[in-house]
Amino acid sequence: MREKKALISFIRMSDEVLLSSTNTVIVALTGNAAYATPTPDMATVGAARDDFRDKLAAARRKGSPLETSIKNESRAALEKLLTQLAYYVNITAGGSLPVLLSSGFPVSAEPAPGLIPDSPGGLRLRDGRQRGQMRLDFTPVTGATGYEYRFTNELGSDGQPVFKDRFHTTSSRNNVLSPVEAAKVYYVQVRAMNTQGYGDWSYTLDYVARE
Repeated sequence: MREKKALISFIRMSDEVLLSSTNTVIVALTGNAAYATPTPDMATVGAARDDFRDKLAAARRKGSPLETSIKNESRAALEKLLTQLAYYVNITAGGSLPVLLSSGFPVSAEPAPGLIPDSPGGLRLRDGRQRGQMRLDFTPVTGATGYEYRFTNELGSDGQPVFKDRFHTTSSRNNVLSPVEAAKVYYVQVRAMNTQGYGDWSYTLDYVARE
């Protein structure tokens, strides 16, 4: 059996789940005798959490490419701090599951055979080779036989993306999204498939199409 560890990557989390998970970690580690000297400290993590929360709210309210870009930068800074903190937690816990769980971090699970695949992580969007295109890459899912992705620039009345068409691919790299309109925010999700069926859709990643 593998040694249990706190998860050190947060790229598969949606913005809302990342914010909620950060709150859980801060509460769990504050005053926790098992983690006497957290690195980075809770004040630093809390400040990054507050910054991300405020910029996420602004991006959801205004929906402009600028606000979305600012929010993404704030998220990346928070993820970096959480990864550093997770390394500290793993070293300090030394594989003890009760101590790990007391940190508030999600803990790695043993893989189970014969199940539908996990949702993909590591989504990356960048400009395509031609105008009117974007390129999608993501981390391959073990055991997946293919993937579906979907993208849109349309939001519903609830502020959530409205997806329509789905596209199939067998590759986790160089998937072309087209056509896209310049300076508009696009939202994308991916899910994996295998002989057991489809996994859950990934978190939603947004990106501003180049002008």
